[in-house]
Amino acid sequence: MGTELFGEYDVVVVGGGVSGCSAAIASARAGANTILIEKLGALGSMMNVSGPPGWSFSHLWNDRGETIIAGIVEETHHRLEKE
Repeated sequence: MGTELFGEYDVVVVGGGVSGCSAAIASARAGANTILIEKLGALGSMMNVSGPPGWSFSHLWNDRGETIIAGIVEETHHRLEKE
């Protein structure tokens, strides 16, 4: 059984959930030739398919209002809030 290649990559991220998307974005921003593979056809994976409406409900703060998640997830959250 042969394997079909679609290119050569420095980084291959398998799974386009919140973590996989964040990893792929960080990798590409660092200059690596990156590919993201997601089997469900929707980024955010189960968060978008069966859970709360994806990234917009990421928990960025604890019960005291202190930031507990930052970086790409926080950036994406704020972009979605503006939309």
